[in-house]
Amino acid sequence: MKNRFSCIRAAGASVLLVPLVVAVLVFPVHAANPPAPAAPVVLAPVLRQSALAPLMARADKESLVLRLSAKQTPQRVLERAAFGTVRIEPVAGQRVALQTVFDRATESHRRLAADLARIPAAALSGAAETTEAVVEFDDRVVLVRNVRMVVRDARQAAASSPEFAGMMANVDRARLARLTVGDLPPA
Repeated sequence: MKNRFSCIRAAGASVLLVPLVVAVLVFPVHAANPPAPAAPVVLAPVLRQSALAPLMARADKESLVLRLSAKQTPQRVLERAAFGTVRIEPVAGQRVALQTVFDRATESHRRLAADLARIPAAALSGAAETTEAVVEFDDRVVLVRNVRMVVRDARQAAASSPEFAGMMANVDRARLARLTVGDLPPA
């Protein structure tokens, strides 16, 4: 799994956007071709009306949910509160609560989020945002867990979180020092 992050230094403040997304399949996914780069991304109505809509607006064309929904309309999107009411059958004859499967599948991501939660509020620009959902298709279920935070002081954050320090180890600090507000991508 790849962690994608970008670092930007503008107007004397270091900002780190760390979207951590876990997409785990309960059922196997057959090879899916991503949509053509020139084609605009159109969200299925069930995705537009869910808590995943803001996350999907920021997702790139490699997003598993977007690739699958381009081929097949999702049946529904379940938010965290509904996980306990649904039972799935990952193996024939074995029914398990969706909440149990989700919690086990995202356990390492939860540990990472807990480590990042040690970063003091003074080093952050606002609180971390967590999105958890399950997107149900006809033949598969996609689990999504996303934690997004904006870091104001990368050095202080790295001192508080070993995981964050590891993410920052390969960052080109010289490139960051040259960036300006004009280098920021349009919102």
